[in-house]
Amino acid sequence: ADRLRSIADVVYPRAFDGALVVGHRSGDGLIDRFVSCGIPTVTLGRPLADVRASYVDVDNVAAASMATEHLLAQHRTHPALLACLPDTSWAADREAGFTAAVQSHPDAVWATEMCEFSNEGGYRGTMRLLERAPGTDAVLVASSAILLGVLNALADAGRRVPDDVAVLSFDDEPRMEYTTPPVTAVRQPLARIGREMADCVVQMIANPGMVSRTQLPAELVIRGSSRTPSPG
Repeated sequence: ADRLRSIADVVYPRAFDGALVVGHRSGDGLIDRFVSCGIPTVTLGRPLADVRASYVDVDNVAAASMATEHLLAQHRTHPALLACLPDTSWAADREAGFTAAVQSHPDAVWATEMCEFSNEGGYRGTMRLLERAPGTDAVLVASSAILLGVLNALADAGRRVPDDVAVLSFDDEPRMEYTTPPVTAVRQPLARIGREMADCVVQMIANPGMVSRTQLPAELVIRGSSRTPSPG
């Protein structure tokens, strides 16, 4: 937050024509400062605060719901979410999508565990989850930033993927195809997001006062980590 405030301190209305903001968090003050300076501003992801910034985002509620429904369709009855702290809209929306999906299945026994945004946080959060909900048979991982910690914790706990626990992670990355087993993931349309953000800021510069809010669909890439357990 201190680094972001330092960046914002050098901004004034004629510094540049527009701003694309990536990686903001609730309370960092950066978006507010850009907007208050009159700079056309487009953020990656919906700001939690109600500011007059445009944004391009993935529909994270729908994506998390889609991912959860996939896990439930694999005959998993005890799904869990490894969630990140809700100081970003994507974290809050992914938790909302997971919750909506599991609540639509009355027979599902579900749990949510909050963890820090790191592999170490994912490891500790998974261990807490397994202690609190030992019957967990599917895990939706809210970010690839915690995925390695989740996989290591499951291995250390003697839980096989996918036989004992199915795993599905957000933020598809090339490495997920080469893990053992390969990880099922939610893929975001990154190139399209970049194009939409660039187009949006150009339009805002040409049309002062314009505010645009765009949500894009995500894609589910199904791999071995979420397959249905073999009978018997």
